[in-house]
Amino acid sequence: MLHAAIVFISTVVLILILLPIAPVLGFIDRPGGRKRHEGEVAVIGGIGMFGGYAVGVLLAPYQTQASLPALLSMSMLFAVGITDDRFEVHPWLRLAVHLAAAAILIGSGGVVIERILSWEDGSFIGLDAWAPAFTLLAAMAAINAYNLVDGLDGLAAGLGLLSLVFFLVLSCLAAGPQELIIAIAIAAAPLAAFLAFNAPFSFNRRFRCFMGDAGSTMIGLWVAWFGMRISQGPVMLAQPTTILWMTAVPIMELIVSFARRLADGRSPLSADADHFHHRLQRAGLSGRATCAVLLGITVLFAGCGFLIELFKVDDLISLALLLTCSTATCIALRNPEACKGALLRLRGERYGDTEIHRTRFL
Repeated sequence: MLHAAIVFISTVVLILILLPIAPVLGFIDRPGGRKRHEGEVAVIGGIGMFGGYAVGVLLAPYQTQASLPALLSMSMLFAVGITDDRFEVHPWLRLAVHLAAAAILIGSGGVVIERILSWEDGSFIGLDAWAPAFTLLAAMAAINAYNLVDGLDGLAAGLGLLSLVFFLVLSCLAAGPQELIIAIAIAAAPLAAFLAFNAPFSFNRRFRCFMGDAGSTMIGLWVAWFGMRISQGPVMLAQPTTILWMTAVPIMELIVSFARRLADGRSPLSADADHFHHRLQRAGLSGRATCAVLLGITVLFAGCGFLIELFKVDDLISLALLLTCSTATCIALRNPEACKGALLRLRGERYGDTEIHRTRFL
């Protein structure tokens, strides 16, 4: 698509322009504490992503869902995100801005989460008067979920891009509105461009950068908005549970992280170093392998959701399967050492052998 290509090129150009001046502007992330990356890294990916997206919105047809209200909402997320990346903003203030941005986008689009479970005859379990509040809660959850997984090169952008690509495929196969397809492509293009600078490969280390909160929060709102557009409204392109299959890993991370912090008597918005990717790395996986595992899990979940949608599996069965698979996956990701030991025992090796301990898993 022409619009997506223009957005991709615009994002790449903006990042290349910003990289050499990032130190002057103070947008540099230094290792220390929870941050274990090597060397100083520019935090300008979110600026490039927003700039590329803005170009796409201004060039897109007026009726496209990536129009001015969407740009206004993303501008609010971008403003508080870039301020936090540079100076640090209180978590509750960030949350308030996130809520306002989600409210503007959802209110302008007129789409709320009314259907929780849908049936083949057109009936569904709805939320009635609770729909607007639940919709805002879902949008806030998505924004924070992608912010939580943004702790490893290529992970947050990769997860967001995979979800948007599956949304795009669903929309095309279901003969969705052309303006919606264009809007999803415009949102996916900045993520693909950013990965050229952030994917965990050796060829891009010279131009490496981070997206920061300015980027990760935009991803969450993009995914939430298009997930609602596809699964709600008068013309449903996919079942609501299918969207959950395609965004499973960030949702699992959010639920587990918030539950863990509340159980420890801490604020759910407090930071820590005990996410899925931290656990996998402590179990011996490299950063690249950890990213590959989590992206692979996302592809498996999204693929299952796609097949369930394709074969019109009952929504209740889909939800039951999703809960079962998610629970098993969460247990495995929270206890990778146990999984590693089980795999070694299956191979007939003694878990705990010195040579095995010295070998990096994957």
